[in-house]
Amino acid sequence: MNIASNLVLVLILIVAAGIIGGLSGALFQTYHYALQIQKAQTLDMLSSKAVESIMAFGEVTNVSGRTVTLAFGEGQNLKVYIKEAAKIFSRAMVDKKITAVEKKFEDIKNGVNLNMPITVSATGRLEAGAAVITQ
Repeated sequence: MNIASNLVLVLILIVAAGIIGGLSGALFQTYHYALQIQKAQTLDMLSSKAVESIMAFGEVTNVSGRTVTLAFGEGQNLKVYIKEAAKIFSRAMVDKKITAVEKKFEDIKNGVNLNMPITVSATGRLEAGAAVITQ
């Protein structure tokens, strides 16, 4: 092959690589955009009045204001805002029966396990109207 043939072959390869790269980028952007739409639709569904609540469970690893961070397994963290009017309970044995005992928000500390029905607010914040200290 002569130099002109080699040059044409190199130019064809460069153009082909550019086209493949451009198409890959466009497909990635389309996929990324579709994921954003799906997340927004999921958020809308979960914040619907038709979804009463979702249960969250985990060990408290941080309390900041009324926002509690729960950990469950490795790398599974969830931040939940506990509403001002939230009822907080623990379980106790009274007369050989397990009974709910009302607690205060201040009883929620690092290391305790919580079980909470949560909802998604219209702004996307996870909120709890009640919490049960399970240990």
